[in-house]
Amino acid sequence: MMKLAVETASAHRDRPLVVKVAGDMDAAGAAVLLDVVKAAVDLGHVHLVLDVDSVKVIDRNGAAAISELERLVLEKGGSMQLVQDSPELRAAFAVMGFRAQRLRMKRQQLLRLK
Repeated sequence: MMKLAVETASAHRDRPLVVKVAGDMDAAGAAVLLDVVKAAVDLGHVHLVLDVDSVKVIDRNGAAAISELERLVLEKGGSMQLVQDSPELRAAFAVMGFRAQRLRMKRQQLLRLK
């Protein structure tokens, strides 16, 4: 099992907060992600770009965390997009019934934010 690593990058609250996630998004990893992002939202970052391309494993806890983050930012008037180009993750999301497509952002769009 690989521990989840979360990196955030944003200079201003008016720009999306890019959250790069790597490792295993299981129950423990989901808790780490929620803690980091909730703290950022409390500081006023309500527009998120969640980059999960380096996630190796995701289970229902990880998918639930993504759903909860989306709900949280929408309640605050924000938005969330998901960078996810991995066919393996796409398949895992599909098996869990998670509709990641509505959140999907292409890697080229993410590069324009930097």
